[in-house]
Parts: sequence; structure tokens; C-alpha cells
Amino acid sequence: MGTRTWTTVGPTREHDGPVSGPHSGFAASEVREALGPGPHSTYWHGVDPESPGLLRAHREMRAPTSRRAHRQAFRTMLYSGLVPMVAIALDHFCDDEGLTRFDLDVEALRPNVLALARHLLTLSPSAVRASPETGAGASHASALDVPALLAGPEDATLLTTALRRRDAEALVRERAIRAAQDCLERWEEPDARVVAALEELVFDPTAAMDDRTLAVIAPFDVPGPQVTAVLLRAAHSDVLPLQAEGALGLTHDDLIDQHRDLVASWPGGDDEPQRAWLVRHALRA
Repeated sequence: MGTRTWTTVGPTREHDGPVSGPHSGFAASEVREALGPGPHSTYWHGVDPESPGLLRAHREMRAPTSRRAHRQAFRTMLYSGLVPMVAIALDHFCDDEGLTRFDLDVEALRPNVLALARHLLTLSPSAVRASPETGAGASHASALDVPALLAGPEDATLLTTALRRRDAEALVRERAIRAAQDCLERWEEPDARVVAALEELVFDPTAAMDDRTLAVIAPFDVPGPQVTAVLLRAAHSDVLPLQAEGALGLTHDDLIDQHRDLVASWPGGDDEPQRAWLVRHALRA
């Protein structure tokens, strides 16, 4: 984000004349959005701070009056000791329209944000009543978005634990897979434990099919024989959605030259999965 002069966010004086033209409505909407408050949160809509101090901090985070006040408000929420408020702070840290929307430098905040996200993942996931619109597990969803951005190889155990929680809510499982994907792509060397946990999920017949296919997709751009073995196993599976994703993964990077015959012989058929056309397209490329 480019350098911006800090301005107080709030009501602005309307200009003297009406805006006309085919795009005037769109332009006005864009201005309102740009000057309006930032996001409430990602997973905690409908949940507002009960204490006056935290309510003021939340409002300041959404519509900051200065960098100093913005930073202090974030810290107030982050160190509140209340799981929903900590999680809302984590949501603001991870959201592109959160802290950095107003040019707040977040570099110095990273270590403590990651530490608190790790801590939330050691606690039981939040109950439905804590975030009725999202449901159970919102605290873990908020926490998992942080390692997706910041975790290093030392967090491999944290990720494998999240991936192996078979009682996790659907949202939490999806965020765990996304976090594993982002980390594997970012780390210089793929962690064998994380890849193994994804493989377990791919071939767990009790898991939701969306989770299983997403777990195949997660290491697509990660080089190494362990990942290739997972893709080959999926391509040879008797479960069509897994076949399709495994075959598609084998079309990435240098794998297509080694496995073109296998991918070309993938059966498909009238009942082939929705993404199967991508396999055909990759073969023609």
C-alpha cells in the first residue's frame, strides 16, 4: 500500500453540486466505502464488546482517529484476555481491509499476534453461543488465519494437530487446510509431517468430500517426492473427485512430462467431477 496522509475517518461535507453521469452512483458508493468504517471482524459479526472500554477500542480499530490511537485500540483488544475480543483483533490483523487499510505498521505486532494465535489453538474451540452467526469454532478459525500468514516450520506440529482434529467444525477444518497450503508454499522445504497429515485427510473415508479434495489441492505447488506420491495415490483412487484432483496436480510444473500418459488415461466419463475439464485443458496446453 502506498504512502497516505493520515486523516480522521468520519463524516465529510458534501460537494456543492450533484454528481451526474452513468458512473456517479458507483463512484459515490466507492467513496462511501473508502471513508466508512473498516470491517467488524471476519468470524464474529453480531458479537460486540460488552465493556465501554473495549467497545471504544473496537470502534477505534474500525474508524481510527490517529495511528497511535489505532495501535493502542488494537493492543487493548488483543490483550483483553477475552477470547472473542482477542479473536476479533486477530481478524483485523489478517484482513486486508483491517489494520493496514489505514497504513498501520504491523511488523512489530507479528510476534505477539502469532503467540496469541498459538495459544487460542491450545484452548477448546469457542461454542456456538459465542458467535451465533458463524457457529462453533470461530476462535480456532480466527487463530488459524494467523499461521497461514506468519507461521514458520517450527509450527508444523500446530498445523498437523489442527489437520488431524476429526471433530473440528467444517469452517475450522477448511481454515486448517488453507493454512497448511499457505505455509507449505512459503517454506523453503516442505514439512513431511504436514504433508502426511494432509494425506491422512485425503484418504479418510469419514471426512467430508470437500475437505478431502481440498487436501489434495493444498500441496499442488509444493515440490518433492512425498507430494508427488500423494498425487499419484489420489489419481489411482477409486473416488472420482480425488482422481480428478490427483490427475490435475500431476499436470503442475515438471510433473506433467513424467506423468502425461497417466493423466491422459484418466477415465473421466459422463459423471466426472466439475473440475475435470481442467485436466483436459492442461493436457492441451
